[in-house]
Amino acid sequence: MVFMKPESALRRADELIDVGRKQRALETLFEVITSRRHRTWTKTHEPLMEKFLDLCVELKKSQLAKDGLHQYKTISQTVSVKSLEDVIMKFLKQGEQRCLNARKEATNALVDIDDLEVLQTPE
Repeated sequence: MVFMKPESALRRADELIDVGRKQRALETLFEVITSRRHRTWTKTHEPLMEKFLDLCVELKKSQLAKDGLHQYKTISQTVSVKSLEDVIMKFLKQGEQRCLNARKEATNALVDIDDLEVLQTPE
């Protein structure tokens, strides 16, 4: 198994996303987060984790996001609790935004359905 540095994994994930292989990018980031070689927190871990959670939200991988957050908590809890807080807050905001977008789409679909019923005339 090849172990990547967090910086390299982040670049590789960006490249994979650019060519449309988001699932593989997610797997690459998860491998780095869970690898035992990178257990000490660095500044690179925060953008890596944010990218990881972006992909989890986009691909609807909640269990993988949970596992990644547990690993990140272990990595960052002794060095940078603020980083953990920032990552979790960003993740929550993404979830809330996605929920609001889904509600708007559902409301628009409901309005469209109501409009279709108005067009029908009783016979």
